[in-house]
Amino acid sequence: MKRLLVTGASGALGWNVCAAARASWQVYGIVHRHAVEIPGATRLACDLIRLEDIGRVFQESAPNAVIHCAA
Repeated sequence: MKRLLVTGASGALGWNVCAAARASWQVYGIVHRHAVEIPGATRLACDLIRLEDIGRVFQESAPNAVIHCAA
């Protein structure tokens, strides 16, 4: 199954993208301050302004695609 990385997964748009994609993708949702539950997705904590955090998340998830929903 292909892997999808979604930034802003704790927001309304990102959460719904994760929910819609989980039927066809292995979903990884990036959250920062609001650690919400994302059913059917792996939640990853990341501060998108820290390059080392981004590198770690990409190594952990090895995504085939990224959808950027973070504001």
